[in-house]
Amino acid sequence: MNRITLCLGILLCCLVSYSQTKKHSDIHFSFTAKRINTGITVNATLHNPYADTVYFLSTSCDGLPYSLQLDTAKFTASARFVCNASWPVILKIPPAGKLDFAAYLTSRKKENELKLGFDFYEVGPSFDTNVQGLNVHNREAAHRNVIWANVCRFE
Repeated sequence: MNRITLCLGILLCCLVSYSQTKKHSDIHFSFTAKRINTGITVNATLHNPYADTVYFLSTSCDGLPYSLQLDTAKFTASARFVCNASWPVILKIPPAGKLDFAAYLTSRKKENELKLGFDFYEVGPSFDTNVQGLNVHNREAAHRNVIWANVCRFE
C-alpha cells in the first residue's frame, strides 16, 4: 500500500510540474539590423501566436540581448548598461502579442549579413527564480531552445 501511495504521489508531482511549464513551439523571432559606424543596431521581436500568455526567463539587467545566439567569431554583443548585479526574472509575452527589444553588436570586420537566434528559456508563471546555480544565458547546447530568424543582409 505504501508503494502505491508513493508511486501515485510521484506521478502527481510530475503532472503538476509538467502542467506548470506548457511548451510553446511556435514562438517566432524576427529582427532588423542597421549598420551605424563600427556597430550594428538590432531591433528584435518575439511574437506569441497563442491565445495564452507565454512566460520565459531572462535577467534583470538588460537580459534579452544576452539570449541572442550569434556567430561569436564575427560579432560581439555589447552591453547597453553596466550593472553591479543581475538576477533571473520571468518575462511574459501577452496572448497574440509581441515583445520588442534592442541590441547593439560590434563586428570584427565589415560583415554584410547577420544570422541571429534567440535562446527561449520557457517556464511557467510560478517558476522559482531563486534556484541556486540557475544559468539563464549560457546553457549547455543540449538544453537550449534556439529560435532562429531569417538572415538579415545589409550594407
